[in-house]
Amino acid sequence: MIEEAKIEHASQHERALTMSVQAAYSNAKDKVADARRGIDEAVDAIAACGALLESAKSTMPGRFHEWLTVQAQIHPEDAKKILSVYHDRDRQVNKRTLQQAGILELANDTEPQKARTQDPFAWCRWVAKVKKALPDDMVDLMNAEQREVARETLRPMVELYNKLQ
Repeated sequence: MIEEAKIEHASQHERALTMSVQAAYSNAKDKVADARRGIDEAVDAIAACGALLESAKSTMPGRFHEWLTVQAQIHPEDAKKILSVYHDRDRQVNKRTLQQAGILELANDTEPQKARTQDPFAWCRWVAKVKKALPDDMVDLMNAEQREVARETLRPMVELYNKLQ
């Protein structure tokens, strides 16, 4: 009798969990669909603005930039992004389009980047790779033109070598 009660309780818990997961999943799918519609509408609105800017650009040659900043009060960089979205409107929406439309933020270039730890002897491995790629017997088989190309290519390394002396 106690075992049956445990099974019944577990079964009720499982049904409740199943219903909760299904409801959460349905809600998530609805939110994603709403977000996609919102993104499509936003990109369409930006593209429509771009069409108007393109029209203004063609009707105001020589005055467009002044009109843009003074009358329309749009920063030229923003206008450039809007026009980019307009010109790409027939393509599939991608990350760049979403950034140009202002939906996704661009990476903040003002944040300090993490300093990379640099191996001061990494160039030694590069030199070893060059030596491996140009073994002595290969150098012996080069014609005069190939030798000249190799000399010109390696000239910066020779100059570095000379500075180290």
